Amino acid sequence: MKLIRPLAALVCCFAFAPRTAPAQTPAASPSPAAVQNTPQTQTTEYTLPPDKLAKATALYKLRGKLRIVDTIYGFMILLGLLYLGIAAKFRDIAEAPGKNRFVQALIFVALLLITTTALQLPLDAYQHSISREYGLSVQGWGSWFGDLLKGMLVGLIIFTLAAWGMTTLIRKSPRRWWFYTWLCAVPFVIFLIFISPLVIDPLFNDFEPLDKSNPELVTAIQRVTQRGGLEIPRERMFLMKASEKVTTLNAYVTGFGPSKRVVVWDTTIQKASTPETLFVFGHEMGHYVLNHIVIGIAGTAVGLFIGF
Repeated sequence: MKLIRPLAALVCCFAFAPRTAPAQTPAASPSPAAVQNTPQTQTTEYTLPPDKLAKATALYKLRGKLRIVDTIYGFMILLGLLYLGIAAKFRDIAEAPGKNRFVQALIFVALLLITTTALQLPLDAYQHSISREYGLSVQGWGSWFGDLLKGMLVGLIIFTLAAWGMTTLIRKSPRRWWFYTWLCAVPFVIFLIFISPLVIDPLFNDFEPLDKSNPELVTAIQRVTQRGGLEIPRERMFLMKASEKVTTLNAYVTGFGPSKRVVVWDTTIQKASTPETLFVFGHEMGHYVLNHIVIGIAGTAVGLFIGF
């Protein structure tokens, strides 16, 4: 029975872009007499040097354009696979080995991921080259391709389970499958958020206990989390070796419930003081304090309901 004629592609993402705090250059300490005779001044703004400002502006505009192009191109790929009959051919190939629905879903998703990744590869590689050119990334191409393959493997597992569950529900309830799929999809998204720091993140970066190398920073972060009403024990605070891939800074909270943890990039510790690190972390922690995660899950639930 041919049931995968329409191709539905619904992808949910939770991403918090790294935010960096501009480092301040400490000035030489004036003598007490100079302090008494010099009027107090207050810094009200900070401006990059002209050359760096022009470079930052160019990067900002380029990334904005690439974001638009990437989104439109992604939709064009999916629509092309659907209306050119390629998705239907993938369906026929998946059904050929037998009637096992899980195997069918595995073959179909594998073919779909390989095709979309290959078509998206030139644009993704160009964006990585831009990050390398502007000094934001130091990741070599071998490591980059390795992460790409790992991402495909993670996607293969997740979307195979999703496709298998969806097609099973379509067969069992041709009229209300979309509602039952939605009921299953919401807890599935929450589950992915829960396991991401435990299972998925370690596939792409190395982590170690932050208390091992920076116990004083852990104590300072604990004061910030307690002030924000978050209870995160010291053993759930980690150092991520981001310097192997990027030069940017970040410190944030991730996970959900028992998997909730603090992550500080080693680049942040290398380039920022403790107060600056706490500033970056405090901003990211605000997403949790202000319930942005819960709001995001609720928004995703609404979007999935409309989509299905």
